[in-house]
Amino acid sequence: MVDNHHKPLPRGLNGLILCGGQSRRMQTDKSLLEYRRLPHWQYVQALLEPFVSETWVSCRKEQASQFAGTAGLLFDDDNSGMAGPAAGMLAAHRRFPATGWLVVACDLPLVTAESIQALVKGRDPSLQATAILNPEKEWPEPLLAIWEPSGLQVLEENAGEGRCCPRKTLQQLTSALISCSNPAELFNANTPGERLLAEKELAEKLSGKS
Repeated sequence: MVDNHHKPLPRGLNGLILCGGQSRRMQTDKSLLEYRRLPHWQYVQALLEPFVSETWVSCRKEQASQFAGTAGLLFDDDNSGMAGPAAGMLAAHRRFPATGWLVVACDLPLVTAESIQALVKGRDPSLQATAILNPEKEWPEPLLAIWEPSGLQVLEENAGEGRCCPRKTLQQLTSALISCSNPAELFNANTPGERLLAEKELAEKLSGKS
């Protein structure tokens, strides 16, 4: 992990871990999977800690007891009629409308501090977002990105018109785009099979095979 504890924290930046999904395809809560001998949300929280002022978790109210030790919880359920990651992101924006948010989805098992550091280093708060460009899909990754207040305001306006997709909103924004040094970090694990692939990748790294 990158040691950033002795560097000044960026102003006006909180961390947000998106944990409110139903995890139907995985058949178990993705945020609680232990890829590294601790629940994945705790691993992400530790990654974010050196780079942000506070880290919050967005979740459903029924999940609240799972996330002790965070700065606080934001409830997706409060955004009636809205589903998916936009609900958590807008809950964060409404709570702290002048704050930027470093958003990380809980289904990114291979994410490391290097990607977090690259986003923070490449951040331009005068723009609407900072995102990693996915080299395979050729679009900016919306759920491993920094969303500035102005970008989240556009997401809120779009959601009000029924357009809740963070990726499509991100493609509208004026953003700083970061080259992806390790595309594996953008791998989404949403099914038991994808979980096994992620576990294999991590095991190979630990054994020095990759």
